[in-house]
Amino acid sequence: MKRRIPPIEQLRAAGRARAQQFTPEYQAEMGRRRAQQLSFLEHNRRISPDGFSAQSAYMRGPSGLRLLDPEHVQFLLPEQLRGPGGKLLTYEQQRLFFGLSVWRAIWEDLTPQPERPSDQEFLANAVKIQNGLHHGLALENPLHVIYAAANDFCDETGEPWSPRKQRHLFRKALSEARTYAEALAQEWREQAQAERANQPHKLGQRRPRSTDPGPIFGHRDPGARTMQYGRSDLPSYHPYNILPQRPYGVPATNDSHPVYWLPNPGEADLDEEPGGRA
Repeated sequence: MKRRIPPIEQLRAAGRARAQQFTPEYQAEMGRRRAQQLSFLEHNRRISPDGFSAQSAYMRGPSGLRLLDPEHVQFLLPEQLRGPGGKLLTYEQQRLFFGLSVWRAIWEDLTPQPERPSDQEFLANAVKIQNGLHHGLALENPLHVIYAAANDFCDETGEPWSPRKQRHLFRKALSEARTYAEALAQEWREQAQAERANQPHKLGQRRPRSTDPGPIFGHRDPGARTMQYGRSDLPSYHPYNILPQRPYGVPATNDSHPVYWLPNPGEADLDEEPGGRA
């Protein structure tokens, strides 16, 4: 009598047999076949946390190329940047280039814009802001994110957060700075417009165009329409509704009173003189 193998043992034996096939050569061949499939690109788009924006930043930053979008700086660190042609940069140059990208991400397409700090001012402020972030302090002003990078964020004990959380904090700070800059630019525009409107008018000088609506001129109420054009009981393509019609009917007072029409004088009557003589 044959010994019966439990089902769980059969599954384990089958799994070990399949595992023997997954050699490095077999896995490399399967990987090449998968990469050649058309659905592989769409699959990467779905599972990629950042998509092609991050891939573009990863390739252009270390190559010394300008980012396609200043907002792509959120995927990089200062030490990943290089100069034109892939030239190696010093630490100060890396921070300057990184801060310039952050500045563009915040103030792009906004008017008016504040004056950019000089290189010396930027490096001096960057030391203060980074020192606070290294001790777990938050940014005093959302715009101070131009002096920071993702790897500057630490906890209260000075230990750096995980790279994933550091990137999350930097991305959040960058978004808050952009929102703050939009509100600030709008406030500056309104103040400038109010100052121009309050200036005394000079001859030959045009006043700024106001956003307030123009004067509303009063019109006499025409009242309800007493005449109705067209007939709703006929289709829209009926000649009565297409051709212009007179807004009145037969001049009759009531049903019992006859309608009298004035005779149309003929040519003979027009040739006669008053008194009956031709």
